[in-house]
Amino acid sequence: MEELDDIRPGFEEQGKKNPFAIPEGYFESFSDRLHERMGIHEEPAGKMAGRKILRPALAYIAGFCLLVIIGLVIPQLIHAPNTPQLNSETNMANLLQYSLENVDEQTIIEALLKYDKDPASPEITREEVVNYIQEQNIDPNSINEEF
Repeated sequence: MEELDDIRPGFEEQGKKNPFAIPEGYFESFSDRLHERMGIHEEPAGKMAGRKILRPALAYIAGFCLLVIIGLVIPQLIHAPNTPQLNSETNMANLLQYSLENVDEQTIIEALLKYDKDPASPEITREEVVNYIQEQNIDPNSINEEF
């Protein structure tokens, strides 16, 4: 207890004052010093506000464009006919063979009638085709060899 009596006068002189002191402006400059030590550089508030608004808008625009592209491309891929590509003579021959195998005579006649612009001859008869072949001296065997 004697030790406390020796220390007490020093405490009584101190009173209820706070023994700790904070330098002036310490908390005002604290965030700047912390960012400096961490290597973070703050941009002005005007640029940050623009980016905060613009970034979500750009994300929505990019997402919308992606959905539009997917919506246009996928249905075309699904509904596209499986026809060979034309990039050489061999592929052209394959396309011709594919067309001949998958198109019947009635379809050809219907297409010719549909696109025939001459009102004088709306239908081509079998006899007319035979007469034309004979008039032009076309060998029927050469027609079979062509196709």
